[in-house]
Amino acid sequence: MNRAKTSGVQIRELTADDLGMFASIEQKTARRRGFTARDENYYRRFKETFGSRAHFMLAEIHAGELLTRLTAEYDKLAERLDLLRTQYENHPTSRIKRQEDDITRNLTAMEHRLNEARALTTHGSVIPAACALFVEHRRETVYLTAGALPEYRAYQAPALLVHEGMLRLCVNSTQPRRFNMYGITGVFNDPDDEGRGVLEFKQGFNGHAEELVGAFILPTSTIRYKLVEAVHAIKPLKKAGQTEDGR
Repeated sequence: MNRAKTSGVQIRELTADDLGMFASIEQKTARRRGFTARDENYYRRFKETFGSRAHFMLAEIHAGELLTRLTAEYDKLAERLDLLRTQYENHPTSRIKRQEDDITRNLTAMEHRLNEARALTTHGSVIPAACALFVEHRRETVYLTAGALPEYRAYQAPALLVHEGMLRLCVNSTQPRRFNMYGITGVFNDPDDEGRGVLEFKQGFNGHAEELVGAFILPTSTIRYKLVEAVHAIKPLKKAGQTEDGR
């Protein structure tokens, strides 16, 4: 999350008119991971159905702002280094030398980040990197689905998305809720499991796994349920009788 925050990643909530970008990132993620993605119309209907309880969030890298900030920091460090070198020439001490070496290393690292930021700006001033859908329920907030572009993996945008969802919709909510990160494969001891990356990502937020009971049928009308079950039981017998009669 610190990497994302210092790399120009910012989170904003999408309106219904912006869901095309959300759907685009989801579809690219689906093609890469081999699952079926929903289209923009589905997410529009989802937003219409759940209203303010559905939060479509987008993580964007503000490359222009990042480059401006890193340039200012680099210039400040360079100015500090020049001052230290002057001080060392006038009065050489081990303390000044250590400070000079530290700033030199920091400048080298900063120069590397500046080059990355310059390369980013060729993709645009503000670059979509990841998205997530959070849905509020009476007792919990569900991290329902998400997508991310692999070329921006180093900027840790998905982590900041989850952090933002936790803070805004659970921790700082007027109605206390738990945060449900949703499904995992259930395999915990196989480093080669297909869902290992998802498991480690979610474990990084200090959650705990819950094994649920699975799918089940809860009849809301016992009489109607028994009638439907009886009809399903009769139909195969009728077909079998027809076959025996040769009809």
